[in-house]
Amino acid sequence: MTDVEVEVWIPRAGMLGRAKTVEFPAADMSMFGTSVYANASSGMKKGQVVQITIGSESTTAIIRSEEKTNEKKRSRFGIEFIQPSDEFLDEVRIITNEARRLMGEQVGQENLWLKSA
Repeated sequence: MTDVEVEVWIPRAGMLGRAKTVEFPAADMSMFGTSVYANASSGMKKGQVVQITIGSESTTAIIRSEEKTNEKKRSRFGIEFIQPSDEFLDEVRIITNEARRLMGEQVGQENLWLKSA
């Protein structure tokens, strides 16, 4: 996969928590969502609504899953885009098409998922 950073705006937790923006490397990406690897201290949790920025476009998203990894204190979070704009989807399409080209895969409408090794 290409070196794609997904910027996630994480809302604050608790009365004294502060909202923050963190960049994570994308693990998988499709027209429907993405997944990222993040440390437990990132503040991300299942069911949380976040703001995702890819390239110059943003959309609201929801964290649908959290899967523990073999690495200590690190999880893989599955994030679903919520009503992304056409411009946002264009950014995703550019990234997934370029990654497939670099991996030698043929790009087609039926092949919407991009997965890293």
